[in-house]
Amino acid sequence: METIPGPSLAAKDLSEHLEETDCCPDRNGGFEKFASVVMGGKPYQQSVQFTCRGKNTYFVIPVGGFKALRFWLGLDDKTPYASGRAADVTFYSNSGQQIGVKKTAALGKPSAVEVNLQGVVQLKVRCAGRDQQTSEQRDVEHVAFGQAVLINE
Repeated sequence: METIPGPSLAAKDLSEHLEETDCCPDRNGGFEKFASVVMGGKPYQQSVQFTCRGKNTYFVIPVGGFKALRFWLGLDDKTPYASGRAADVTFYSNSGQQIGVKKTAALGKPSAVEVNLQGVVQLKVRCAGRDQQTSEQRDVEHVAFGQAVLINE
């Protein structure tokens, strides 16, 4: 299998993979794991997986000095009980202001995401797992940020 190219990156010295940071020292209700993932049958190296447990699950990522966070959002193909489930992911600045629009992770084709980090020191990532048909709250494991990279350009 060949690795899918991530969102475009500048020179190596202008970026840092999320797995190389002190990711998520502050979190509520979930775990994070650094690993390669497979989404839509394609591998994504240097990725992070999150578990979304209910509406109050969040992770805080120190991002001071970076301009953007780029990654592929989806669910790892091997996620247990993922069929028919989705995770809604929302980003907030350290002042509590929402950054961009809510994104949804589901099985199948991942979507490219870029989060603007201008003026953000700590990025809060809030996720809520749900049933795609009924929107009832559900746990969703292995929400993947494929090839997650912090950009400083």
